Amino acid sequence: LSYWLTDILPWPALIQAIGDVLSDFQECYTDLLRQDGSYLSKRQTNQYFISTRAVPLLVLGLHRSRLRCSAEMFWMQMPEDRYWFLPDIDQQKGMSLPLSKALRWAYAKCGVSQTQFHFPGKSPSVENPGLQQNLDNAANWLHNKTFPSLPALLKNFKESFAALADRGQAVPPETQISLYALLLFARFSSYVFRELASAYGESYVAGLCDQFRKLDRYMSYEPGEFYREILPALKRTQNADEELATWQKGVAHYWGFFMEKICAVQDRLAYAFDADKGKFPPQLIDELQREFGLFPVEYALHPMQVPRDFEASEKFFALLAQGFELKRRGGLRLEQIDQYEADLKKEEVFAQLDWFADWLRAIFYYGQEDYKAAMPHYRSAFTKAKYRAGGNQYKLVNEYVEVAAKNGKWMWFKQGIAWAQYLSIQIRWLRDEEPT
Repeated sequence: LSYWLTDILPWPALIQAIGDVLSDFQECYTDLLRQDGSYLSKRQTNQYFISTRAVPLLVLGLHRSRLRCSAEMFWMQMPEDRYWFLPDIDQQKGMSLPLSKALRWAYAKCGVSQTQFHFPGKSPSVENPGLQQNLDNAANWLHNKTFPSLPALLKNFKESFAALADRGQAVPPETQISLYALLLFARFSSYVFRELASAYGESYVAGLCDQFRKLDRYMSYEPGEFYREILPALKRTQNADEELATWQKGVAHYWGFFMEKICAVQDRLAYAFDADKGKFPPQLIDELQREFGLFPVEYALHPMQVPRDFEASEKFFALLAQGFELKRRGGLRLEQIDQYEADLKKEEVFAQLDWFADWLRAIFYYGQEDYKAAMPHYRSAFTKAKYRAGGNQYKLVNEYVEVAAKNGKWMWFKQGIAWAQYLSIQIRWLRDEEPT
């Protein structure tokens, strides 16, 4: 992605910022799959991740990148609207995507109308099919009638910049680069929110945007103390290189201090939580907010405030425990597995724990050394458990890879290895060796 983005944006600091934020998401998401067992489907697991982790993580990542890159991005031109990259949602008019806002701002920034931006000098006596097509496409994008690919969007603007220059209305290079960055983010953001609205509804997207604005407002209070210390230090520097080094050192020191505050809040909350009552002691949250600030407390609380839609039933936990008891106990019999499967269906949790029934059948045949009979059950259990088994995947994935090898199922074997690498699950026979 970095190599590809370099062709669009000759701006290493911004590309690094994009990579950092995406890496945060990747790490947090794989941690969720690797550690937290779930009774949810893949679609619901994604929604759970977004609702409980993604929003505060995005706020944190954007502010960190803003600090890290500020010294190298002071000339960046962006809309005055702080939340231009979020959609606007109206109950009557529906959702207006960030790309529409970005296009309008681009025209205003260049001081021309949409028509004169994409087709400079347009008149009844002037014909230019290429520029007319660019104008027609942009009009459709502006009103959400069609959605552009990123190459098509950037090509349109590149040709429009060239047409403006030919008419003596050249757009400054730094403005062009800023607009390319703006379009990149706006197109990506529009795609994501369009997909979220399609999957979960516009009201869900509106709720996410409200969460983001609230957390961003809390986070905006935090760097004040950093700026009070760093600005006098910058004034004492002798040249640009020393100024940049001072800034980077200051950001690294401050960010380490800030993350320590978040960890301290998480520790205090974990220690004080009353599992029997399902809540924290009165006044604790107020005390933590006064001591550590609004954002560290809200960031630590966010994953704990699980929407009721994602709560598992007591039947689910009881039957999960029953499955582990059957697995642990020696002498597993097929009739026991049949009864367990019947219990799952009776209590209406079969859709959530069917992978465990498959795993038990696989274990039965594995114990008989009938690896051919075990293979389809391991395949089914592995496939179903990817987004549900959490920390219980270690043994399942290792057994699946082993039995796939014993059956000569090369493609299934490779898929098991790839999944293990994705979640950083260690394969017993590989350990730290790279696959060959």
